[in-house]
Amino acid sequence: MRGVYGVRVARVMPRNELRTPLPQTLTLICRPRMAVAGAGVGATCPMAWRLVLVLAAGAESVLTQECEQQASMASAGGIVDRVKGALFGMCAGDALAMPVHWYYDRRRIFTDFGRDGITKYESPKKSFQGSIMNLSNTGGGGRGSDQGDIIGRVILHDKKQYWLRGGNYHYHHGMAPGENTLDTQVVTKLLMPSMTHFAGTAKAGTAVVDRDDYLSRYVKFFTTPNTHNDVYAATAHRMFFANFAGGKPPAECADNDGHNTDAIDGLLNVIPMAMRRAMLVAGDYTPQTALGFKAGNEDAAEISRVINYIRRSSELPGFGVVAYELLVRVMLGADLKAAVLASAGDLGRGLPRQIEAAARDSDDPMTACYVSSSFPALLVFAYKYADSPFRAALCASANAGGENVNRGSLLGAVMGAAHGFKGVDGKLVKGLVAHDEIEATGRAFIDAFHGGAHL
Repeated sequence: MRGVYGVRVARVMPRNELRTPLPQTLTLICRPRMAVAGAGVGATCPMAWRLVLVLAAGAESVLTQECEQQASMASAGGIVDRVKGALFGMCAGDALAMPVHWYYDRRRIFTDFGRDGITKYESPKKSFQGSIMNLSNTGGGGRGSDQGDIIGRVILHDKKQYWLRGGNYHYHHGMAPGENTLDTQVVTKLLMPSMTHFAGTAKAGTAVVDRDDYLSRYVKFFTTPNTHNDVYAATAHRMFFANFAGGKPPAECADNDGHNTDAIDGLLNVIPMAMRRAMLVAGDYTPQTALGFKAGNEDAAEISRVINYIRRSSELPGFGVVAYELLVRVMLGADLKAAVLASAGDLGRGLPRQIEAAARDSDDPMTACYVSSSFPALLVFAYKYADSPFRAALCASANAGGENVNRGSLLGAVMGAAHGFKGVDGKLVKGLVAHDEIEATGRAFIDAFHGGAHL
């Protein structure tokens, strides 16, 4: 994956609508690869399709208002299905990769979990030789001493024992199959409920997230014992709570160590923001025009603010906007491969070609957490496995090793949006430990931003 990023180039244009202009026939202007001609005047209106009567003289008249309403209702059902797919896809991608997070020796994945590696939800192995967690700073960010007490006293209560030198514990030691890691729980348990609550307030306006409400939930969740079972917290969280313990107010606690903070885990909060936007603009786009979606200035500013509430980064917001646009386009029905190449083009002139070349390689990319390499790797997986079953794509990412958990969350959201909830593996959905809670959170979220449509 060396060099798989570069300078900005023009965006990929959406493919044209498909038409067969035959006299006295109905042409279905529909999703890519699904044009149908000669359906006859008595044809019913398919989901999300627009029927146009092509007259002998070449004039076109749109069919009945009833058919348009049916198409609108079908489109509404489609966006809800894709939003729900993105939500459960995010959680499934995280949970599948959880037991092999930061395995940099791929052979060990297959030694520990069998010939096919990760194929279903698993628990981490009890011993993990070479764990970097046992070299990490328990008093702040990055690597350092295990004498600090942010871990154990302020956050991750009763879990400092797993951070001590020589411990050789996996980063998610003791977690159950199908359980979500801390950063994905921040999205489902904190950010999404906060956004749902804020949507019903008079002060929401054009803002998406109420900073004070979100940070209040964040601080309470992390500093209250037994709110979660994860034993690992990334550098951004440890630095935030080192500042918090030092007396700073939550709004001033975000920090950066100059090395580990500009990481792909900082992009997860973009996922529900994209879900919200896709529901709000669904009526303005068709699958053929979805590639034209572009984040506005207000979108970009809000993405930057939300990312920087719990970390301080100038690098992540740019990647956040690209991730946001990719997710929204796919939720609006854009072809996944075309959407990936459009996003790659926004990152670098030669990146689309590199993505295509990397996808032809039999070997999948392994990267660390740093966003400049891990995000292009995400694009490779999304492009390479665009036509694969949902589970196959996420297992391939998990079995690639490296920073596969937060990449898995983002990839799961993208693949879930592309497949829709109906295309997400049902066993993976039901196998999530927090399935009922995630479904309730999603239902409330969809009700807030797409009233009348339910999970």
